[in-house]
Amino acid sequence: MPAAPHLDGPHIRLGLAWAAGTGVVALLGVVWMALWMGAAAALAALQVARSAHRAPQRPSPALATAGAGLVPLAAVAGWVGCVSGLALTTGLSLLWGRTHGGRVAGRRTGALAAAFGLAAASPVLVLRHGLAVVLVLLALVAAYDASVYIVGTGASTAWEGPAAGVAAVLSLTLGVAGVLVPPFRGPSPWILGGLTAALAPAGVVAVSRLVADPHAPVQGARRLDSLLLVGPVWAVLAAPLLGR
Repeated sequence: MPAAPHLDGPHIRLGLAWAAGTGVVALLGVVWMALWMGAAAALAALQVARSAHRAPQRPSPALATAGAGLVPLAAVAGWVGCVSGLALTTGLSLLWGRTHGGRVAGRRTGALAAAFGLAAASPVLVLRHGLAVVLVLLALVAAYDASVYIVGTGASTAWEGPAAGVAAVLSLTLGVAGVLVPPFRGPSPWILGGLTAALAPAGVVAVSRLVADPHAPVQGARRLDSLLLVGPVWAVLAAPLLGR
């Protein structure tokens, strides 16, 4: 079941600042997007790694941070760079685990770096298909997050917020299908919008399970949670669906 929204902290201000900042950075180009998303990935991995400070084989915060931040930067070179960054990050994490922290710790470090790194690299990869495409991705994810928080806060059941988020995504998808042609042609907006609606809640749940201490401050990770699965799917499907 999707996690209920957390009520602590200035969520609305952080969410608005994140959405506005990411939109502005998208206008500046791929390199700036990589720097912005790399910083976000590094912060997310650092916070989640620190939440496991009491675990027997805890991940390395330094290595998780560096690895997560590297992947979006490598994505400036496209999928080749992104995959190379993921491979390097995973390899170093496993090597560190064997020599220092233990194999479980190494796998956990690599998983954090890869998960947040790939989520953050996705807008960098999608931006290569056009500004409109990445802005739609960011708008759908922002609509989901905002609806979950607004409706889910104070709701009597945990499903109300995610349901509102899914409805917001599908409503926005309708507008994309009717207006943004091109770049979205044929069934492409419905495929991408439907996958966003289906995968955004799963990403939130996945990040919640990665956080070892539910009381740890992980606001950085929450900026990327709904993008965790949605982003890579968009990055993979953008070229075949949009013909670029």
